[in-house]
Amino acid sequence: MVQYGADNIAILSMVAAGLGIAILPAASSCHPRFLRLPELDGCEMPLWFAWRPDNDSPALRNLIGLVGETTGT
Repeated sequence: MVQYGADNIAILSMVAAGLGIAILPAASSCHPRFLRLPELDGCEMPLWFAWRPDNDSPALRNLIGLVGETTGT
């Protein structure tokens, strides 16, 4: 079963309640029960972004630019 959490805090709360496990960004490592799995360091996973073409948010434009710079696309 898959649950959706609106943010990392919600996801960590579900894990703390015993509802399962979660894979979170390293930024969540401040949580006392965070377990880093070094085996995943070499794991390459595709990351897809989707957005509405009519969204003119400056934050979205910045994110798209950052992703483009990072990935060279």
